[in-house]
Amino acid sequence: LLSRVMSVMAPFAPTPLLLLALLLLLSGGALGALSSLSSTTDFTKPPVVFMQVSDTHLDPLYDPTMPTRPQRCRSTTAPPPPCVQEYGCFGRYRCDPPASLWNSTLNAMRTVSRHLDFILLTGDTAAHRLPEKQLARDAARTVVESLHNTFPTVPLVVTIGNNDVYPRWSLKDPISNSLKELAEAWSIVFPSSEARSSFTNIGSYAYYLDENLTILSLNTLVFSPNFAQYPSGDPSIDQLQAAQFEFLSSELRKAEVAGKKVYLMGHVPPGNGVFNLELMWYPAFLDQYSQIVAQYINTIAGQFYGHTHRDHFSVQKIAGTNVVNSFLVSPSVSPDSGTNPTFRMLIANSTTFQVLDYIQYYTSLVSETAGSELEWNIEYDFQQAYNETNAGAGALLDLLRKLESDEVLFAQFTSRMQSLFNFDRFKIYCMLKAIDRATFDSCVGSAPDIWIPSS
Repeated sequence: LLSRVMSVMAPFAPTPLLLLALLLLLSGGALGALSSLSSTTDFTKPPVVFMQVSDTHLDPLYDPTMPTRPQRCRSTTAPPPPCVQEYGCFGRYRCDPPASLWNSTLNAMRTVSRHLDFILLTGDTAAHRLPEKQLARDAARTVVESLHNTFPTVPLVVTIGNNDVYPRWSLKDPISNSLKELAEAWSIVFPSSEARSSFTNIGSYAYYLDENLTILSLNTLVFSPNFAQYPSGDPSIDQLQAAQFEFLSSELRKAEVAGKKVYLMGHVPPGNGVFNLELMWYPAFLDQYSQIVAQYINTIAGQFYGHTHRDHFSVQKIAGTNVVNSFLVSPSVSPDSGTNPTFRMLIANSTTFQVLDYIQYYTSLVSETAGSELEWNIEYDFQQAYNETNAGAGALLDLLRKLESDEVLFAQFTSRMQSLFNFDRFKIYCMLKAIDRATFDSCVGSAPDIWIPSS
């Protein structure tokens, strides 16, 4: 059992403390860990190991010679010229990435994963605001097919993001046609004709992983205030929104009867956004979702989202119940929002499917040099970073209490939200380096969009 997890992590050597924690945890002896596990836990079974990758935003028009705003590092011609820059060939902060960054991500995922049970891809495969529908479709297809080809024997579950439809946030084509086109682009991942048909009809589908676990890929776009291209009372949209809850309730009911556990995954998470504290879902939809979650809380083993490009979680008691609901949000591959590229490996109990731990990996575009490969490293391990025995609702509630009073821990948490990148980094460096204004302006002006180390 230990050798399996160690083989997963071997390329990125964990600390001795982490090795000891893994040994204790996987042997059933971690202090406090047993209290978080079911009494029926079978310690002879290996843990469930899976990955989550989100918001790849592959840009087929990426050009590092173009400004970040308003051009978004995007070529005016397709395809863009080959990259000959000293910096920027793997991407730039405030821009969606080229294929080279996505390929580097795939290579890193393959390097650290000697065994995976499945992969979650939580939406937004295509770049923001691509000028043509076919470009968005091709980017969506490329990301999914390349991920499948990298892990051909690993189940891949994909969810729809707001940039996977064109125009973004929109199903302005007849809904069935728009979803049908995306289903064709992602045809390689659907486990059955029934799953593909469900996605084509409502944008959600079920992946019956085995006799113990079902993964529900939810179309959460239709719950967002941004999904507002239709007049109030449009029957096709009303039906689409209602169909999500019918699908969710039906699948959870089937899983409960069968004694299975369920993972929920979607792109746009419930709650409030991290950019402008914007409302992510309409309150009525959030209430309806929360009541369904409360009803089936013993069946739902985990919830996983993306969209915000930030590393965070949410935990809250559902009104009128004693249920504490929680979900994890994975940060992005794309550095468009001023974050380092990331992906996540999760370890779950093989009986309860509760997430016990996760390891966040990242790379920094700051360290890119001409002709070199990006270096991927462990950013943090959840258990070690926050001194928790699992990543379930109770542990997240405990972490929330710690963040209220521990200023050092809160500072660490907010740094990890950005995947360790700080947009003011080069300004601070120039402030430290330069006393006179001319030198300061020259330093800042040399790298307005990406940190470039200078002598």
